[in-house]
Amino acid sequence: MKIGNKIIAALFFISITIMHSNLMANDDVLIVDIRNRPPEMNVDGDKYSGPLLDIIKEAANNAGYKVKYKVRQFKASFELLKNGKIDILPRTLCRPDRAEVIDYIGPIGYQEKTISFLVKPGNEDSIKNFDDLKKISVGVKRGTVYFKEFDNSNDIKKITAYDDDNLVQMFDHKRFTTMIVLDKKSAEKALKKNKISEYAFATYKHKLKIGNYFGITKKNKARQKLQQAIEKMVISGRVKEIYNKYEVKPPMFDPAVGFIPCH
Repeated sequence: MKIGNKIIAALFFISITIMHSNLMANDDVLIVDIRNRPPEMNVDGDKYSGPLLDIIKEAANNAGYKVKYKVRQFKASFELLKNGKIDILPRTLCRPDRAEVIDYIGPIGYQEKTISFLVKPGNEDSIKNFDDLKKISVGVKRGTVYFKEFDNSNDIKKITAYDDDNLVQMFDHKRFTTMIVLDKKSAEKALKKNKISEYAFATYKHKLKIGNYFGITKKNKARQKLQQAIEKMVISGRVKEIYNKYEVKPPMFDPAVGFIPCH
């Protein structure tokens, strides 16, 4: 074999080896889609922080993996997760329809939420119980899970908006009677941003307990190891330590309840 051919053969072998090693390296990298959801996930340009990001990174490291973050809106991320194009999506609510197309790891605990209903001042007592919602129109955010009785009700007239800004603007222009609020801080931020001060909260409120899960692709190779790593972090108090570092209230965990799978 001529020297030139030998050099070409050697370079080809080296390039194949590098490509193979890169593929092997990437096999240990989990793509984690994130979004700005303070205080648990904070995206500021190319700076990412928050307890959920620290938890999944540490769990991945303990399981023998690395993580790579990508910033996207939830809807796009969920489609990619469903189709196996990414690996993990933090803070994915447990829903039966979602559990058919993705798996879950966790929960790292449970958070108590109070669902409120925004009304015009003076109308606080117009909604005293769930059945009162059936007599009026309710503004809802597209794709948001509120609570089973509300989500499954066909007797409530629901008017959909894309985000909090759109919702509060529609509320201000009386496009619906009330607006359901899952995240009070986020809603009040949107109200302030849009200079809307004429609002109050109805008497009726709904309490619920939400599991804090990570969505993961079906049959993901890392799922079992990640679940074991997260369980150890929860039981050891490590998850609580991480939340406390950010001065954020950690989710509650009851050992008697344990790690309820999302079905």
